[in-house]
Amino acid sequence: MNHQIEIIKFKRKCSITGQGMDMGWYSEPYGMYFKYEEDVLRIIEGNGYKNMDDAFENEFIYYTDWSNEEDIYYSYFENGIAIDLQEWENFKNLKTLVIHPYDETTLFLKTIYQNKGWDVIDFFVDVIELESNMEIYDRIIAMAHGNKLGLLCGNDILITDYHSNVLSRKNITLVWCNADLYAENNDLKPNLVTGMIVSEVSEAHFYGLPTEEELINESNTLFAQALEQFIEYPYPADLIKSVYKSDTNPIIKFNHQRIFSENPQM
Repeated sequence: MNHQIEIIKFKRKCSITGQGMDMGWYSEPYGMYFKYEEDVLRIIEGNGYKNMDDAFENEFIYYTDWSNEEDIYYSYFENGIAIDLQEWENFKNLKTLVIHPYDETTLFLKTIYQNKGWDVIDFFVDVIELESNMEIYDRIIAMAHGNKLGLLCGNDILITDYHSNVLSRKNITLVWCNADLYAENNDLKPNLVTGMIVSEVSEAHFYGLPTEEELINESNTLFAQALEQFIEYPYPADLIKSVYKSDTNPIIKFNHQRIFSENPQM
């Protein structure tokens, strides 16, 4: 069962912690918001000011309260993560293509998208045709087996370095083993990307992890549920990991450290 995170609405988001806030400090030269005084003091000292009063007098920073503003800009989750509501709305409306080559060992990933009404490619398509298909969408979500060279379809590479140009112009989610290396090698900034994710007995054995199918199935199910819940959010890695976690499952602990988001604004 999905853990539905409680949503509370706040007016600003701390530039350091990502937490929601209704009051705090703002530095106009940096365009940054601060929820905690300790973070303010660090940036003040780093810019040569003697103390908070000195920074105030030189209009480097000021403290204010936004709680009476009518507009609500951020949605603040109980786990301390805030997202931009307008950005969220924009993300939800993106025309989306899912690329998920059929493979019985990754069928659990269908949970992520099967009820969202998105177009799906689940078979091999040649390089040029796949590029043409990608062009007409705003968001590309690619998942299955893969490596640092790209996304696999059987023994063939479906998404290759050739597709990096079109992917660089899209909102992208890359969910396969070592997709982070593919993204890094091609200078891509995915909304969501995974490193080496263990989802099979052979992978667990290779990395010295327990090979009980019960643990692997638990991990796969929770992973898919977490992505289904948050894949449409801006830079959702922290949200996903707030649900996809365990104190008792070593597979989940291993994978938890290998889920990332690349926020180009950070």
